[in-house]
Amino acid sequence: MSTRTWVAEGFLYEPDRWRHVVEWALPLADAVEFNVLFEGDEADRLVESFDAAPQPLPMAKRMYAHSQRLRFALTDDLRRRLLSEPFIGWYNEPLEDPSLWAGDRPVVETITHEGYVYARLSDAERQAMLEAGIDFQYEVAGAVEPAAAGRRWAPAFLRWFGLGVYVVLTTVLPSALRG
Repeated sequence: MSTRTWVAEGFLYEPDRWRHVVEWALPLADAVEFNVLFEGDEADRLVESFDAAPQPLPMAKRMYAHSQRLRFALTDDLRRRLLSEPFIGWYNEPLEDPSLWAGDRPVVETITHEGYVYARLSDAERQAMLEAGIDFQYEVAGAVEPAAAGRRWAPAFLRWFGLGVYVVLTTVLPSALRG
């Protein structure tokens, strides 16, 4: 089954949409990653409240990443938290931008401050999301995909440049045209 990366927007104030995506993604994922926005006591308490040990990771092959990120194996407790926390609950928090992974392959990635959710979807999965009221309408051409064995990832500059062009063409420009 062929999958492609798509992005949908408008998740900040739509908790049912976020929950639907998480319910779809959890059975496919084995880990959750967060960008570390703030370090300190609040972040430490949050990490300590998880029932899985964090795995610090270097700068990453992600749609959007800060200088530090943490990965946790998906436990029942983390699954419950992801299902119960609304999308806006991760916005501007010590750990933000939750992303679900299956091995080295992203299933769902987020940019919480923009309200964006990126998902690797087959045509049938995308159609099912649309029927649930979630329009993954923008395909992310040249999305960061795990490389085939022996290949390297695209240089970081090209990934960021491509994402920047994508954001301008799909959000800024249409908004400006609408007035």
